[in-house]
Formats: sequence, C-alpha cells, structure tokens
Amino acid sequence: MTSSDWQSTGRELWVFRAERPEDLLGVHANLIAAALTPCEQLRYLLYAPIWDGDTAPFGIYGQPASHAVAVTTQRFIISEDCHTECSVPSVHTIPFCQTALLYNAATGRHHFAAAVRAYRALAARHSGRHLSREDQMQWSEVWRHTARHQTGGLQSLIIDGERPLAMLRAVELWTTEKQWRKNVPVCLTTAGMFVATDSGFLSVTDEPAPRPHMLRFGVNVSCIAPDAVQSMTLREQHVHASSVRFLRVHMGRAAVATHVDIPFDDQSVAAAERLLRHRL
Repeated sequence: MTSSDWQSTGRELWVFRAERPEDLLGVHANLIAAALTPCEQLRYLLYAPIWDGDTAPFGIYGQPASHAVAVTTQRFIISEDCHTECSVPSVHTIPFCQTALLYNAATGRHHFAAAVRAYRALAARHSGRHLSREDQMQWSEVWRHTARHQTGGLQSLIIDGERPLAMLRAVELWTTEKQWRKNVPVCLTTAGMFVATDSGFLSVTDEPAPRPHMLRFGVNVSCIAPDAVQSMTLREQHVHASSVRFLRVHMGRAAVATHVDIPFDDQSVAAAERLLRHRL
C-alpha cells in the first residue's frame, strides 16, 4: 500500500516533504503526476493538510483544503482538495515569470521555507545583479539589528551564496484614536526588517499585538522576486499626529500590478534613499 492509496481526510497532523508524486496522500499523487511534463524536473515537493482558516495575508481568502506544492525548474504546481462532497479536486500552475511575492506559511514552516529557497535559487540565476565594493554588507550586520525571534524566519529563506546589499529596519509604533469617547491604542507599524540582497528582497515583520507591550504570537516572512519590482518610491504618511516613513514597492507581472509598503525608522533613511537611487 502506497501513500497515494491512503484515503486521506486532509486532517493529517503535519506537513511533510515527498520525494515523488506517488508519495503524496490521496488524490494529490495523481494530480501532481498528471500535471508534470515528461522532461520537467522536480526541485521540491510537499504535502500540507487542511488549515482551518479562510483568510491569509494580502487579502487572500479561500475554502480550507489540503494541498500539494511542487517546485520545478520553471513553475509551481499546486493541487487542492477541499474534501467535501460538493467540491472537485483541482490543480493549478504558476510559472515563475508570473510570480511576484511569496509568503512563508506558519504551519510546517521549514518545509515551505525549503520550497521557497528552491524557487529563489532558480530565480536568482536570472536576476542580473552585480555587487560593487560599495554595496557589500555582511549578514552579521543584519543579524545585529534583527530581533532574535525574527532571525530564524529570515535565515530560513536565504539561499547559498546570497549577500545583503541594504537593510531597512522598522520599530513598533503605536498611537491612539478616540472610539466611543475612549482613547483606543492603534498599531501603526510593527517591528521588522527589510533586506535587499543580490538575489532579491526579504522581509520579516511581527504580527500586530492587541495592545502595546503584549506578547506577539506570530512572525510573517516573505520574499519579493527581483524581476517583479517595477519601481520604488519613498513616502511619508501622517496618521493621528504621528509620521510614518515607508518605501512603496510597486510590483507587476503582465497586466497585474500591486504594491507593498515597507515602513522604516529614522536610522534607515539613508539606506532607503540609497536603495531608491541605485535600485539595488
């Protein structure tokens, strides 16, 4: 009996890596195998059970489902099974040339991080970035300014030989607004680090806490494909008598465009201006 013969409910307890499509559970084995072309090479393959949630960062939403994710030399292949009577399992492909931003999952993080690294290593071959002596930094400098609980998430996405070029640091910033005659705390920015490297862009941020000085229960890690960045602009926004500086990164593939805002503190102003000037 192989893994593909297993009548999966999608409620397995962990994310795991598979060496071959037939090692996946349930319908995912046949879906991934059928989507692969004869000469297509697998670089990473994983299975993820159902996560009970219908929303994700960046406004993404969907029905809870189990998934398999394959990274090949040219694209992602993602199979989906909602495990309900009214749904039909499906498979989708995303060519690397249509990938702009990847978000690292919380469940089974090390497996998703490995899949992201496999993609980033392939994408870095086409980034065309060249380091000058002025641009060179050491990772030790990045870690010196990164919160200890964020370091592991950022390190998990770094590929072999990758070198940092610039970094922007954000600190946690709160203000208050009046709601129902009460001053309610509002989080303007969370602590984080944005790093430009010779292989792309990496970002790590805390999940906002419910109140100031409370524990944070999550760290978000993401990366941006270097060739997806169309432009960058520096902006400043005044909110509730507070000023927030941020770098707006405009991204796009074909007719699809979006942006992300990267806040930074006063000590990162020079690095942000240099990043904009040289488009590292």
